[in-house]
Amino acid sequence: MIIIKSFQELTNKEVYELLKLRFKVFVMEQGCHYLDPDGIDYSAIHIFIKNDDESMAACLRLFPEEEQGVWHLGRVIAASRGKGVGKMILEATAEEAKRQGASCLRLEAQVRVIGFYEKCGYSVCSESFDEAGIPHVKMEMKL
Repeated sequence: MIIIKSFQELTNKEVYELLKLRFKVFVMEQGCHYLDPDGIDYSAIHIFIKNDDESMAACLRLFPEEEQGVWHLGRVIAASRGKGVGKMILEATAEEAKRQGASCLRLEAQVRVIGFYEKCGYSVCSESFDEAGIPHVKMEMKL
């Protein structure tokens, strides 16, 4: 089940589980050393899928960019790869973005997962750049 909440609506346990998954993937698995809680969470819409044990199966945050109608996806994670939760959460996010008045979604994708995002309707819109020691590209999808 897809859950959509503002930061203020999240329970303490949900905040803990979101941060735990983000730390596990970005810091432990990928070796990115940065301050994950960057202040954006406070104003973002948090979209996630929980497992039966209340841990996070997938999560991301959605927030408006300065450009009118453009919303940004960030901290996109599917804990279980190859099970369809990534596609499911991206589809739900596109629907939520439309409800919020978005006409375009943007994200910064690791180069190794460009194909996944392309299958979900995103297109590369930048050259490759380094983010925390990992090659990334900007991608977008018109809604």
